[in-house]
Amino acid sequence: MDSKTVNRAIKDIIRPFLKARGFSHFTPRNGWRFSGNQTDVINVQSFNSCLAENIGCTTHSFSVNLGCTHSAFPLFRQGKIKTAKSGHLLFEEFRCPFRLTLKRTIPQHLSGGLFKRKFRRRDIWYIGPKGEYLEEAMTDAHKQIETLALPWFENLQSDERMLDILLHSDEEMDSLWGFGRNPSPMRSYLTGYMAHHLGKNDLARTHLNAVLDSQSFADEKNAIREDLKKLNS
Repeated sequence: MDSKTVNRAIKDIIRPFLKARGFSHFTPRNGWRFSGNQTDVINVQSFNSCLAENIGCTTHSFSVNLGCTHSAFPLFRQGKIKTAKSGHLLFEEFRCPFRLTLKRTIPQHLSGGLFKRKFRRRDIWYIGPKGEYLEEAMTDAHKQIETLALPWFENLQSDERMLDILLHSDEEMDSLWGFGRNPSPMRSYLTGYMAHHLGKNDLARTHLNAVLDSQSFADEKNAIREDLKKLNS
């Protein structure tokens, strides 16, 4: 049993479902969907031996992480990002400002020993050393993608909805996070550029100036000043 077996299960069970829902680019552990200015990412995370030992799972156990980003945010387009043949940027889930880790709903127990011990990390699907739980884990992960992940992405489809979240919602680790506390420099940055994208110039000025007044985003401040000049012209 190794991670290649898990990769085959992802390809056979999860990828066809994602393809039917508009995801068009895949690697063994990632799927991307491109819709207008938005990119949706589903990542099936594996664990190296050191991390797996610390967590108490196997290296072929996995988590399912969601990410969503928007072309309005210049910072998130920087750095080395792979590009699909279609020209779309293949953002990695951890680089997205909107994120969530799914939770399993099936009970699982660690393999080996005289007594079964419950595996308590609900953000990880445990796969035993000999492949125990693989089928059940994939079935449950598929169910969570269908019932939770797709509606989660749909909630972010509207630019206006994304701005409303940035203005009024708090981060919740069980539902939506990654965009910073309100207020915070990160929240101001994202709000300012989404407002800019939507032509809400007064709102954009307010939040981008808040970023300039903070101690954060030092490397971005010249670019922000240039964007503010365009807004004021």
